[in-house]
Amino acid sequence: MRAVRRPQGALQLDRRDPPRLARTGLLPGPDRGAGGVGARQRLRRDHRQDQEPAVRHARHPRPPAVQRDQVRAARRRQPRGEGVPQQAARPGGARPAPQQPFRRPFDVGRPLPAPPVAIEPLRIATVDDPRVRDFSVISDPALMREGGLFVAEGRLAVERLLASRFATRAVLLTESLLARLEPALSACVSDDGGPHVYLADSAQLRQITGFRFHRGCLALGARPAPPRDAGDLPVAVARPLVALEGVSNPDNVGSIFRSAAAFGAAAVLLSPTCADPLYRKSIRTSMGTTLTLPFQVAEEWPGALGRLKTSGARVVALTPEPSATDLETFVRRSDGAPLALLFGNEGDGVSRAALDLCDERVRIDIDPAVDSLNVATAAAIVLQRLRAR
Repeated sequence: MRAVRRPQGALQLDRRDPPRLARTGLLPGPDRGAGGVGARQRLRRDHRQDQEPAVRHARHPRPPAVQRDQVRAARRRQPRGEGVPQQAARPGGARPAPQQPFRRPFDVGRPLPAPPVAIEPLRIATVDDPRVRDFSVISDPALMREGGLFVAEGRLAVERLLASRFATRAVLLTESLLARLEPALSACVSDDGGPHVYLADSAQLRQITGFRFHRGCLALGARPAPPRDAGDLPVAVARPLVALEGVSNPDNVGSIFRSAAAFGAAAVLLSPTCADPLYRKSIRTSMGTTLTLPFQVAEEWPGALGRLKTSGARVVALTPEPSATDLETFVRRSDGAPLALLFGNEGDGVSRAALDLCDERVRIDIDPAVDSLNVATAAAIVLQRLRAR
């Protein structure tokens, strides 16, 4: 027998030695009938063979002999049939047939999506470039209105402008924001190649706009056509319409648009004396919702309220008058009819002529020491309570 020297403290690896004791000295060579088993595999089995047989079989049960024989039979070469070796039956039953992957049937009537259009931005060399001249008057509302334009500032507002019903004429931005806006720019490319995209650095943006601008991008949008009849505004049963009279602060207008969009209003109707919802401050305060929520500036006021009533809406005015219906009472007895909620300015409230056209007057219950609420806050409270009914 060939002798193998065993290091000090090594385990006995001879499988013919049941006690598996650790001894020093010479170690008999491996059993010739054990097959080509490496030392690493023998060591991996040592901890099981050191145990008593009953413990070893309880912790590491072997499969039944029937299953083992079937597996061995499956491995033997079987007689060929139709040129393919036959295989024994699977011990656990027949293998389930593989499922074919789901494939959506080709829809002949549905057009394929258009591939994205590559944007080719133009880098301006000087701030006097005539192609960006319109961006130099964005701080003058009168000139912007005369030119039929409005401006959206910041990435979020520009993205909502690109996805809105308004046409985008040009975009001026820094190179760092180009990658973030490129998907939205590619999706709104028109047949004439617009919108035009211009690149500038932060210093050039400040010189072009005339003020310290830190948002990194601006976009010029085209103002819509003259307003239609107020009866064309959407009047829905589950979504109230918001009407504003004399709300001249663009911050309040933008905040009301934001609340109206958040609480599911259908549209906004503005009197001619309201602040422009497309003014840059209104767009910025509304987080771009003035570009996504339908609105209309009425040419005739308060006659537009009468046309809303003709369309089937129930006009409700918010007023601090003590005789008005409490808001909670109004919400409880609301029957789901289409509503038009009228809010006035903070100084004068809703005018007498508009109140005479309303179907009901509602007030918000507040502390008697406070005369009224901010109009944007009042609108948010009423819209939220109606949504939660």
